[in-house]
This record gives sequence, structure tokens and C-alpha cells, in this order.
Amino acid sequence: MIVKNPVRMEGRPGGEREDRGAQPFDTAELLKLREHAGTDLLASLLLRWTSLRGGDAGGLTWQEIKFDRKEIERVTQKRRKKVILPLNVELLFALETEHERIKPQPTDRVLLNPTTNAPMARPRLYERMLALRDAGRGCEGTPVPIQDTLAVDMLSRVRVRMTLLRF
Repeated sequence: MIVKNPVRMEGRPGGEREDRGAQPFDTAELLKLREHAGTDLLASLLLRWTSLRGGDAGGLTWQEIKFDRKEIERVTQKRRKKVILPLNVELLFALETEHERIKPQPTDRVLLNPTTNAPMARPRLYERMLALRDAGRGCEGTPVPIQDTLAVDMLSRVRVRMTLLRF
């Protein structure tokens, strides 16, 4: 065991202000989001369960979804790195349902603007997710905290598994 943490911290995420940093959705807020999602359900689930950046989510094509492996395989726009993301059961079901409904070509985009049926551009996706966040939280605030929610969920699962391993 390491006695002293070898990682040097450079301050807190979001600075010293208490209202900054990670602001994940709680269970009640996630339920409200789902309730208000409507035609944006697939987009919200994709962001919720993958933490993809807006450009990567908007640019995702059906050929990058590997239904047989239950994964998304994508080269990210920012760093040009290949990422393989496991598909959560809820997201997988939504993707399969949408795939069956629209019967897309492999190169078609996954997220479509529900009003125009054109591929969802990153700015429009951001706009729609902000509106959804405000409906779910009942307030305005920082940009979409979906990534924070996934990170907290993953850390909670690790903590539970570590606790179980001690017994």
C-alpha cells in the first residue's frame, strides 16, 4: 500500500468555488429528464451512457455501432483516438428500436434533428440538451452535466465492488 499519494493536486475541479465542478444529476432529476425527453430521448441516452462530446455524438454513424459486440467504436474528433465504448442495456435497446424504425444505411448519422430529419449538428444538439436539462432540473445553470453523471455512476460502482472485495 502507498502511504502518501504520489499525485500532486493542482487545486479542485472548477476552482475554489463550491458551485463549480462536477454537478451530476441525481435520480429524481434523471427521471424528470426522461419524462421530458420526448423526441430527444435517443440523444439524451447516447450522451448519458457514453459521455461523447457533442461533435462526436452528432457525427456518430450507424456503422460505428457494433450491435453484435454491444459497443460503439469511434475515432474521436478532438484527439483522433479510437475509443470503444460498451453499450448500456437502456441505450442498446433505444438504438435497436431506432435502427428497426428507420432502417438506415451504415453511413447515415444516428442522431437526427426531430424537426427537420437532417443530421443533428453539434450546436443544435447542445441547444436541445440545454433545454432538456432545464426541464429536468427546473433551473438553468452550467452546461449539460451528463458527463458528470456517468463519471459519478462509474466511481460509485467501483467503490461498491472494492467494498465487496474486502469481505
